Amino acid sequence: RTKQTLFELFRDHNNISIMRNNIDPTTNSCRFIKERCTFIKWDGTVSPCMGLLHSYKTYFTSGRVEREVTAYVLGDTRKNSLKEIWEGQEYHDFREKVDQFDFSPCLQCGPCELAEKNDEDCFGNKFPTCGGCLWGQGVVQCP
Repeated sequence: RTKQTLFELFRDHNNISIMRNNIDPTTNSCRFIKERCTFIKWDGTVSPCMGLLHSYKTYFTSGRVEREVTAYVLGDTRKNSLKEIWEGQEYHDFREKVDQFDFSPCLQCGPCELAEKNDEDCFGNKFPTCGGCLWGQGVVQCP
């Protein structure tokens, strides 16, 4: 009963906060991109954020939706310098796209098949899509 009540609150109201972060359009933001972070794995591959560093599964809408997140690699420091990767067109375009954060609100709307992966969203964005990112929605927080 508690899970259903919380689900209805999150679905129907945008003024609820989790860990002092409101779930509203201002939450649709990537701290990693805004602060110009980058992540380098042990094997030298470079990803733009914590959420896309590894492939994994997340669960939302009271556990009813399983989301398969696929890692996004923008380069390899064994082949190119970090500066070359950072200044590359693909990384630049990704930062611009995420700064605008025009992704579908997968965590807030009703579940659909597009919410099950970060390959595509209902706004027409292609891999990687960030609307269902737990960091971008303020659910997961780093210090």
